[in-house]
Amino acid sequence: ELLDEIEQQWQMAESGTLSLPHAEALSILVTWSIDPAIHLRAEKMPAETLRLAPLHSDFDLILALGISCDNHLLLELTTGERLSPYIGSWLLEQFIDSLVQDIRPESTTSSWVRMTHPIDRQVNEREHIAQRIAEAFGQALNVPEFSVHNNFFDFGGHSLIATRVIGKLKSEHQIKVHINDLFSQPTAWGLANHAVALSHSLVQPIKNEGAPPIRTNVPLSFAQASLWKAYAAFGYNELFNIPFALRFLDRVDEEIFRQAFEDVMYRHSALRTLFMMEGETVKQSVVPEKELSGYRWFWRSDEAGQVDCQAVLNQEAAHVFDLSAELPVRLRFVRDQTSGMQYLSFLFHHVVLDEWSVNLLMDDLREAYQARAKGYAPQWQSQPLAFSEYAVQQHDSGRNESHLAYWLAQFEGVPLHVPLLPELQNQPNSEPSDAGGWVEFKLSTEVVQGLYQLAREQGASLFNVVYAAISLALKQLGAPSKLIVGTPMSGRIDGNFFDTVGYFTTLAMHVVHFDQAQSVAELITQIKNTINQSLDYADVPIDWVEDALLGERTRKQHLFEVMIQLHAKNKLHGELVGEQTMVRFEQVDPEKSESALGLQFEVMEERVGGEDRIRVLMSYRRDRYGDAQVKTLTHTTQRMLERFAQPQSGNQWIHELLNLEELRS
Repeated sequence: ELLDEIEQQWQMAESGTLSLPHAEALSILVTWSIDPAIHLRAEKMPAETLRLAPLHSDFDLILALGISCDNHLLLELTTGERLSPYIGSWLLEQFIDSLVQDIRPESTTSSWVRMTHPIDRQVNEREHIAQRIAEAFGQALNVPEFSVHNNFFDFGGHSLIATRVIGKLKSEHQIKVHINDLFSQPTAWGLANHAVALSHSLVQPIKNEGAPPIRTNVPLSFAQASLWKAYAAFGYNELFNIPFALRFLDRVDEEIFRQAFEDVMYRHSALRTLFMMEGETVKQSVVPEKELSGYRWFWRSDEAGQVDCQAVLNQEAAHVFDLSAELPVRLRFVRDQTSGMQYLSFLFHHVVLDEWSVNLLMDDLREAYQARAKGYAPQWQSQPLAFSEYAVQQHDSGRNESHLAYWLAQFEGVPLHVPLLPELQNQPNSEPSDAGGWVEFKLSTEVVQGLYQLAREQGASLFNVVYAAISLALKQLGAPSKLIVGTPMSGRIDGNFFDTVGYFTTLAMHVVHFDQAQSVAELITQIKNTINQSLDYADVPIDWVEDALLGERTRKQHLFEVMIQLHAKNKLHGELVGEQTMVRFEQVDPEKSESALGLQFEVMEERVGGEDRIRVLMSYRRDRYGDAQVKTLTHTTQRMLERFAQPQSGNQWIHELLNLEELRS
């Protein structure tokens, strides 16, 4: 019956709209089309049909009908040599309009029926969404000509960028995608099939009327207040410094660098903020631009004289900020006396900067340096909202109790006071201390490639894979079956502040249920789903969760004893472009002498010289782990990562891995 109806509609369209001579002589075929991709689909191996125009057609018009995998009617029109190639799309549009208007109920509105482009409706919508996704990918990755068929991860994409892209798609284009789908479908074309077009009423669009005036005396954000509580518990010491250090491979003009960074401080008011105690509360006060010159935050290398370069970097990293009187930023250049290379101590207090902000800052610094090298101030395309505005809006909205309830539900039935490594952690006579140490090991190129391959096979991120491997290494050494792991989360769930420099990061506690995963693939999937599902609740500070679980009290230690985090291809490796010059730089790891956590794994995902590199930095408290224990931890973790990198490792049974002698020796 449907075919008869379509044939009638076709005849109506033919007689009513065609203005061709001898239209009655046209040869027309209406046929059924079977999409071969439906029958070629295999698990984790989707197939798509690539439609190509035929070199020759025996008919002037061929209308093929088919049913898609999601039970939609598909129409395909082919025109022969005798017809203009431009008439086919127009004719199909006219046919679909008349067909739908006659078949659908009268209540159907023309806005639903009318196509925005003369091609199949669903293909049109998919192409539109795919193009928007590709544009968002390209902007985030700085690849202007990003194709709908380019792989997001092949161009340097990672979890932080994915989070930002997803937020911008929702805020700016009313397109909702889930981060799990992005990892399994890393092209814009593939991801478009999983996207949902939202109503404008369901999203809060980014404000385009310009940034409001900066508020200068406001409370701390919820995340800042959580960090400040820990900062106070540790005696306001240097433990919450972020001591970056850069080595310049080419000569950098230090005065131009100062001017460029001052431009960045004007642009991002969080970097020129003081913190004052008002009774029992802390307020943050933005220093006006005109008063910035009254604060010292920059030192040139020629001011230091003959000094030991590493000693200066270490001294700066240990600087104790007085945040009520000095800016939370210190830049000090120093020159190595042997090589003549310039180094920069790039020090920030954590209360004004998170990892997401570092990349924003470095992008703006590059732009400002290039402008200043040519003799003019940078011309920013837009002005991001101030962090103080975020803090005010958050306080006005208040606590989100439903988000807190989500986190509390994750700990139902989970023992809260089980030691991390009761057999390995054997320091009974050690005095409690914040003194710490750290070790580093680099993964071989083969292991790096194997881990990336495993991530692709499992539709997961590199972080999901290394998180699973490190967790399993701890299980091998005696960790509980329900392991609580801490990890930083971006905390940015409001797209209006995606370009704002500030401290949004929250610490999250996730539970790894080893008793609910039998294979490596199942463990990776569990961790991926646990982390990704919690992203929408990342605005909840960890102290709210801990207070609800344990009772409100002042404490220096978190509920978790191990933290795993990924530093994903940050922009502290790269170059500045001056006038006809290029200044290359790379990050230098600082010395670590204190640790607020019992055990912390920092996975450094870097791309240097076109090559992907992974380093693992493990820091620890010396009052809990001695040299022998650290050696065992390092060996077991490294061997587990190597096992994960082997071919077909996703099929490996967890119980077999835990019984491997090579992981114990």
